[in-house]
Formats: sequence, C-alpha cells, structure tokens
Amino acid sequence: MRSVILSATIYSLGFTNVAIAGSVAGTGGSTEVTQILNNAELIRQTNEMLDQTRKLQNQLQKQAQMVDDMKRNGKVLSKQEWGKTSDDLQKLANIARQGEAIAYSSSNMDAIFRDKYKGYSEYSSQKSGNPQSYSDQYSKWSTTNRDSIVGAMKTANLQHEQFSSEEQTMKTIEQLSSNAQGRMEAIQAGNLIAAQQVSQLQKLRGLMMAQMQMQSGFLTYQANQKDSANAKSREFFKNDASNISVNDGKNF
Repeated sequence: MRSVILSATIYSLGFTNVAIAGSVAGTGGSTEVTQILNNAELIRQTNEMLDQTRKLQNQLQKQAQMVDDMKRNGKVLSKQEWGKTSDDLQKLANIARQGEAIAYSSSNMDAIFRDKYKGYSEYSSQKSGNPQSYSDQYSKWSTTNRDSIVGAMKTANLQHEQFSSEEQTMKTIEQLSSNAQGRMEAIQAGNLIAAQQVSQLQKLRGLMMAQMQMQSGFLTYQANQKDSANAKSREFFKNDASNISVNDGKNF
C-alpha cells in the first residue's frame, strides 16, 4: 500500500508540472492536482484504518484465548473419589473393642484398666477369704489378653480386606489426574491423592495402636500374675516374699 501512495504522489507531482506548464497564467489544471492529492490522502487514511483493524483483531483473538483459558482452568472435576476413610477407621475402632480387650478406642479405658489390673498394693490388701480368688483373676486376665491379641489380628485382617477397595479408589483418582485439562482439575486431583495419603497414615496409626494394645495387655497380664502371686505368698509367709520366685513353684 505504501508503494501505491508513493506512486500516486510521484504521478501527481509529474501531472502538476505538466498541468502548470500547459495552463493559462500558470494555474491551469489545479483542480486535477487537488483531486489526486485528496486520493493519496484517502489511501493513507485507509491504510491506517486497516492497521488499526488488524490490531483490534489481534486484541480480540487474545481476549478470546484468555476466556477459553479461564473456562478450561476453572473447570472442576465432574467426579471426585474420596474413598470411605471414616467408615474404615470406625470399623477398625470397633474391632479393637473385641470381647474383654481393653481397647485404645474405649472412652473409659483408664477405668476399665484399673478395674481389671489392680496392682500389687490392692492384691496384698485383700484377705484370703475374698470371694475373688486367684483362679478367677487369672481367668479374667487370660481372657483380656486373648481378646486383645484377637482384636489386633482382626484389625490387620480388615485392613487387608480394604486393599481391594483402596486400589480401585486410587485407579479412579489416577484416571482423573491423567485426564485433567486445566489447573483447577489438576489441583483437585492432587487434593484427592493427598487425602488418600492421609487416609493411609491414619490406618497405619490404627495398626500401631492395635499392636500397642496387644503388647501392653500382654505385659500387664504378666505383671499382674507376678503381683498377685507375690501378694498371696507374702500373706502366706507373713513376710516379704519379693525374693521368692513363683514361676516354677520349686520354692514352695
């Protein structure tokens, strides 16, 4: 377009010389020269309008891309798989309360523990005529210890059964993550994965607590056996029998 303007200008100048040279009193043909100059100015203005139109078109295209980007990145996942962590943890807590076990999930665990395992001071203060014999105590301790072990094993077994549903949940989340098209979908998929990590840590804590319950129950069971036996021995000998081993019964 610029070449057109240049050509028109040269042409107009040449025409001016010719027109003036052939005009009367040197002014003939001025109307034609003015018309040519006006046409050249119109062409220049048209070129400017075309440039402005191109710029406006580019701006509109960029704005359309920004809108599309906002729509894509603002889109949320149509399906979000969070799993059943709360239900699973509740099942684990219920299993921990197996039978006579002193469960970590019991609200009154301290009171139950003190009632079942009274300790040496309590046993030494009991009279021989107490209706609760050593045999009865031993039976209760054995039951509590056994139920604690069974509860821990059932807790581990339940978590093993939950593997299949957890695996399906993770497959769904991985699919959502791989198909994420925008930032929002990617962020939500990441949140789902993080939630599953927290879930696994909570279940791991459940296993650890079940193991602690089993171990503490067994150690307390052994300690109370010795405390009760020593208390009965002291009452029998009317003396401190702490130096007497009652494990094998040979000293009796």
